[in-house]
Amino acid sequence: MQLFHFEQIDSTQNKARELFDQNTPRPFCVFATSQSQGRGTQARVWHSPNGGLYLSLVLDLEFNIFDTDPLAFCQEKSLGLVKTLKTSLEKYFDNPNVFAELNVKPINDLYFRDAKLAGVLIETLNKGDQSTIIIGIGLNIIKVSAVDLDRKIISLEEILSSGDFKSFKKENFAEFLLKNLEQEFYCSKNNQTLT
Repeated sequence: MQLFHFEQIDSTQNKARELFDQNTPRPFCVFATSQSQGRGTQARVWHSPNGGLYLSLVLDLEFNIFDTDPLAFCQEKSLGLVKTLKTSLEKYFDNPNVFAELNVKPINDLYFRDAKLAGVLIETLNKGDQSTIIIGIGLNIIKVSAVDLDRKIISLEEILSSGDFKSFKKENFAEFLLKNLEQEFYCSKNNQTLT
């Protein structure tokens, strides 16, 4: 899989779409150290300061999403992918007690207690009889100062012990997460239902 790394861009989703328009072979993934216009669902802003994990994974489907129920498809996939993000964190740190209060808030958010830790955004692109999907992931890693948001946020730095946080390597986790996301997305034979 081809990986594109950027220090600061407007949005990994926008860059992914731009690379798709340039016929970049799929799958590929766009990473950013920070985003100036990070996006969430329903046109919300995703606060994306330096130090978080921001990525957009681009995968081809074997069908046109409009041959199915696009909304149901995206909702189902979003829920499955955010569950995969939760499981990936638990397995990566191999300490389920740390994440005992980590929970999925349907359909696409990951919360620790009552604060948002991460989110998933799905967008689709269509060419002919095939669709391509862009899976955006935002994960708060470093504690940030208070920002004017409509919800509480939390970071891994605030959840993990100081030892676990110091040993955390964002790049290693991102590689682990990508494998799990791709496996989850293609878990069904026809990519239309999750198992």
